[in-house]
Amino acid sequence: MPWTREISAFAAPVAVTLFGLAAVLPTLSSGLWGPEEPFLNGDLNGGWWLWWAMSEHWRGGDPWSLVAWPEGIDSIAPWFPNPLQMGLVGLFGGPSALGWNLVQLTHVLLLGLSTVVLARVAGARPLMAACAGALVASSPVLLHEVSGGRPDDLIVWPGVLALAALWRGGRRWAVVAGLLAALQGLGYAWHGVALILVGLPLIRRPRDAALAAGVGLLVISPYLMWLREGMASVPVDLPPDGYKAMPLAGFWASDLPGRFLVHPLLLPAALLGVRGGRRFLAAGLIGVVLALGPEITWSPGGDGVAGPWAWVAWVIPPAARMHHPIREVMVALPLLATALALGLARLRHGKWVAIALLVSALFMARKLDGAAAYGMASGPAPFSFDFEGPAVDLCGVDHATALGFQTVHGQALVEGLDTYRRHPVDLADLPEGVRVVVVFDRLGDCWTQGLEDGVYSAESFQVPGESGGP
Repeated sequence: MPWTREISAFAAPVAVTLFGLAAVLPTLSSGLWGPEEPFLNGDLNGGWWLWWAMSEHWRGGDPWSLVAWPEGIDSIAPWFPNPLQMGLVGLFGGPSALGWNLVQLTHVLLLGLSTVVLARVAGARPLMAACAGALVASSPVLLHEVSGGRPDDLIVWPGVLALAALWRGGRRWAVVAGLLAALQGLGYAWHGVALILVGLPLIRRPRDAALAAGVGLLVISPYLMWLREGMASVPVDLPPDGYKAMPLAGFWASDLPGRFLVHPLLLPAALLGVRGGRRFLAAGLIGVVLALGPEITWSPGGDGVAGPWAWVAWVIPPAARMHHPIREVMVALPLLATALALGLARLRHGKWVAIALLVSALFMARKLDGAAAYGMASGPAPFSFDFEGPAVDLCGVDHATALGFQTVHGQALVEGLDTYRRHPVDLADLPEGVRVVVVFDRLGDCWTQGLEDGVYSAESFQVPGESGGP
């Protein structure tokens, strides 16, 4: 029956994802999915803090006054340019391991499902669309942002659905495409930029594209104004930590970590789209170029050559700030998979090839549980405290770690969100009114080593001398 084939098509990517994560699903509620040391990871701490801050905001608090004490901050845009997701989940309360994991898993599942939608709208048969969704779902690189503690960067499905609506055609669907494109930009701005670029080959009716662009711009313009005002003082220069791009070896079977791997048959098989899905193939290859970054390498950290994106960044300097171009591989994969699905329909034995690819997706999915860490700490390490007033990180650990601990003690921090101080603080330089120091260090290499963890009065310390110790 036709409806059973449709249901099966959508069930395929879900089944592949859950099969690949079967060994770690029991940890869904018991610990975080992400980096191995989650609360020593700056990105995860930042996201965890923003979730907490937004929940405090919705409860009538003023978390923006609890950093950079006593002035506070006027805008979070320079540090959190995409606050939509954490703002929404903050409506339901503070951060939790289960909530964090469910948000990430939901986005991964929705990406596979949106791939099926795109393939079906493009004209692929249910079996071929199921194959497309399964190959995307079995690519461990989808969990690259999970391993980095960045759930906002997993938001790709609105853009994929926007392309499906644009391809569907007509004024009504153009409006839907514009709304979904705006949602994509609000969810993660760089994916919004990538959506514009990969969408160019898919424009069949310029009027529809213009209407979609107009609607999207109208909806997202308040956010763009907020972003422009908040980031006016942020320098447009190269990222301080370099680029994290997709290595070429990741598109084929290799011994790279799972977070860099695509299903090895996806890109080669996508070339079948030359016979039936040229536009989608072209769009997918644009996404690949974006993901390879300004310097194309064979393996992570290896020597490379300048790529096309380097020229784009030269012409448009702000483009140089996209320091994680590997994220855009998630935009490319649904398009390549759709080209594959359309190409399979032109093969004499395309049905059997699709079935074989579906089976291969199950084998590749086994690498999903190696693309990130699972069941790690469920929150910042608890510690006893009984104090009021501003706090300062005495030992100078990464300030993002201090933000993580603020979700525990809830007191103001002297440092602002842009502070990444890694040296002991001079107590003589503390602002007037600071009477309490919280020791955030958990690495055992600070000069307070041996002291009991917790809260200390500022007056009880002396600045350490050459011999160390208080």
